[in-house]
Amino acid sequence: MENAMLVARSESVARQQKPGVQGRGEVSLQTNLYGVTLKKTSVFRYDVRVLGLMVRSARTIELSRTSADDITLRDRRVICRYAFDAVCSKYENTVFGCRETLWYDCQAILFTGFMLDISATDKKELILTNTDIEGSPYSERYQTIIIQLSQCERNFIIHGGETEQKVPTSPNEDNSQKQFLEIITSQYALTNPDDFLTLGPATSYLMNPMKHGMRTEDCPDLGEGKYLAIGAKKTIRYIEGPEGRGAQRTAMAVDVKKTSFHHENRVLEKARIILGREVKANDAAHLVQGLKGISVVTRHRRHPSYGCIANVVSETPRQKKFRNAAGVEQSIVEYFLDRYDLTLQYPDTPLIVTHLGKNLAYLPMELVYVLDGQRVRPSQQTRTEVQRTIAASSAPAVRARQIKQLVNAFNLTSTNKAHASAGVEITSEPLVARGRLLHNPTIEYGDSASVVPDAAARWDSHRKLYINPAKVTKWSVVVISNGRSKDVLSEPMLKQFVQSLISEARSRGMEVHEPRSLLYISPVCQEISDVFTVAASSALGFLFFITANDITTVHCHLKRLEREHEIVTQDLMMNTALEIVCHSKKHTLENIVNKFNMKNGGLNYTLHMPRISGSQDLLPNDRMVIGIATSMENMCHRRDRSRSTADQIPAVIGVAANIKSDPGDFVGDCLFQKARRDNKIVVLQPVIRTFVKAFMEKRGCPPKDIVIYRNGSVEGQFYDTLELELMMIRTVTQSLGIQPGVTLIATQKMHNVRLMPRNIDARDKPSAQNVKPGTAVDQYATHPAFKEFYLNSHVALQGTARVPRYTVLQDDANMSMDEVEHLTYGLSFGHQIVNSATSMPTPVMVAGCYAERGLAMFGATLRDFSGQPNNGSTSGSPQSNMSADTLDYNDLANSLSYANCRLKDTRINA
Repeated sequence: MENAMLVARSESVARQQKPGVQGRGEVSLQTNLYGVTLKKTSVFRYDVRVLGLMVRSARTIELSRTSADDITLRDRRVICRYAFDAVCSKYENTVFGCRETLWYDCQAILFTGFMLDISATDKKELILTNTDIEGSPYSERYQTIIIQLSQCERNFIIHGGETEQKVPTSPNEDNSQKQFLEIITSQYALTNPDDFLTLGPATSYLMNPMKHGMRTEDCPDLGEGKYLAIGAKKTIRYIEGPEGRGAQRTAMAVDVKKTSFHHENRVLEKARIILGREVKANDAAHLVQGLKGISVVTRHRRHPSYGCIANVVSETPRQKKFRNAAGVEQSIVEYFLDRYDLTLQYPDTPLIVTHLGKNLAYLPMELVYVLDGQRVRPSQQTRTEVQRTIAASSAPAVRARQIKQLVNAFNLTSTNKAHASAGVEITSEPLVARGRLLHNPTIEYGDSASVVPDAAARWDSHRKLYINPAKVTKWSVVVISNGRSKDVLSEPMLKQFVQSLISEARSRGMEVHEPRSLLYISPVCQEISDVFTVAASSALGFLFFITANDITTVHCHLKRLEREHEIVTQDLMMNTALEIVCHSKKHTLENIVNKFNMKNGGLNYTLHMPRISGSQDLLPNDRMVIGIATSMENMCHRRDRSRSTADQIPAVIGVAANIKSDPGDFVGDCLFQKARRDNKIVVLQPVIRTFVKAFMEKRGCPPKDIVIYRNGSVEGQFYDTLELELMMIRTVTQSLGIQPGVTLIATQKMHNVRLMPRNIDARDKPSAQNVKPGTAVDQYATHPAFKEFYLNSHVALQGTARVPRYTVLQDDANMSMDEVEHLTYGLSFGHQIVNSATSMPTPVMVAGCYAERGLAMFGATLRDFSGQPNNGSTSGSPQSNMSADTLDYNDLANSLSYANCRLKDTRINA
């Protein structure tokens, strides 16, 4: 670990510069940003706690707390809303007064248009007795409901109408006005729970989409007992607005939100839909993925019992026996007949194991019901569902129509009573912005051949030599097949594919010898491990795998063995190889050979950036570019894991940099640390030191400046990124005796601001409806104080392009907007595998791949080839050093990172 003391330095987010002017022309764009104004008034904020005393257990539950479980969250919000309305009526004359100037988020925050009679040190308790709630759905659950109110410790008084004078630009400044606007614009959805389902602070769904003008194709059925719900994600942002530079306005971004939900249904019916037939006992293993984690209810008792499916077992109600309270052994069929006078109609179906409180219960499928209003978890998704969801993505013309319908459905207008009571006005039309089309870079191949990408950011590389062709002399080809696949690559077909691969590689200048062997093996742990062992003993440097399409559990283990034996691998799906052999898919073969060259240490092409007037080369020999990305997506959904399992899932950070001799050649590594909610990266120093040393060795000079693209840092974390991560980088460079300038750029795709052409022909394909590659927006829709821009660099083939937002946090190089935008756009052409620009700059894309690779390799240490928990440790695995609650991150780095192995200079994840 790096032990050097961090260099103390005060940093602030880089400030705006003049908009860029360089490009191929201007474009007019429609956005989803609606202007919001708040009259000059005072609003008061109170903290709220809602406590419920249970009838049966006498246990107190804090109902105002949030929950990761959809059903629990929805239930608590509804109860909090009911309780608040009840105390408003009960204490109308003594506490609240005018109901129209009370704006509650149905959890822990209340805004009022007047000051309540509660002092700064006081906490007022408002009590609803069982008599007060008699006749409500909650009287049988709660003896008493208590609402506690107290003044908010910070920013108790909010002064409206000052947005134009002051926008928060530091972590200690006041964001409460933004929070107030977010809550007040959610009031219509929160107060109409029968029409809207609100989950989270910014997202609500339509309970009856057709009522609000949506069409069947907007929210299709996904099969397997699931449907695609449509709703809105709404956020408040500060922007320049239509006046441009120097202006400060508040805007509301409204975007379409589509999410898969479970249909309300009997679990038995859901299982039938999943299987497409009647359910049998031996279907249990197949049903676990689709059913585990679903919140359910049983209604055969006097009071409904709520729980969560923990497992599906092959034992049936007829087979499963236990001793009842009298000590008599009986089957579940007999138990329900004796206890509830219920004759089970399907006694030979698998049993559902549910968590009912702290206990596990074995229940017949026919008596368990899926609760309405719960999202499908990632672990419950199937490939078919994902494909249908992608197919239902909204193209720009459709999205623009849906956004207008959502604005009307959620009453996000000035005529809304809640808005009017607070003096909030919202524009009826979204902001129109202007953008520029940036210049494309030049792609340079070997023998001085060059090509300029077309308007779609694509180019043809046919018959062009690689600028640095690799040499592949010792390698083998391995086919992994279980014999059940419909698509079987016969030995003659395999030889034909290999010859096509070699021929294409040689035509690009690569020196490729015939493979040492062509092998067929099964997806068995020992067989695959033996391939690597033999390859290592034979000093092979490369293994080319072709894996049958129906084998999905092997890839991560191949990459784990690749790292363990330090032998580079390439894994191709069998149907892709068959397409090349049977249908001569030329471009597909080109992409495969592009990977082949990169994985073996070559470089396909280099980039020549357009020179901006008055500036130097955007990618000179002494400029180091680093990409940083995090992968917090774990092998299973957070709610599917126990706490001890959750502690075993690290945060994986991918890093990439142009540390080789060509400025456009990126390699990287994966780092491991304890997962953090604040998304801080604390392990950067060693890898930055390694990168800088490698850069100096390969380039023969220290970096004059370092440009860093930091993916995943959102606006609320900018100052943490500056305070910690930038300081780490400065500490490392200072300890090496150099002081390069640092430009740190936060990249974000997971925002809800949309940019679309103003004039869209709905008959066009989505790719033609979307904003063109090279479209940059650095005014109107951008932050009024930060150096920020939106840049679309690729062609979106489905749905609406999610245009990345780039915020320059630090800029020692003092680059103009033209320079930083053209550098970012140019780097999007450096991926090396496909002949088109990618959605984000290459260093970010490559870093993201390293993060995914690190997470996949870690998962392979926990699971065997069949996907079951690993009972023993494989050679070099960190599994042996893992306790139930902790991980040895040094051991993870030694066994899974690439810095200390011979693959460190190879782009293994190409």
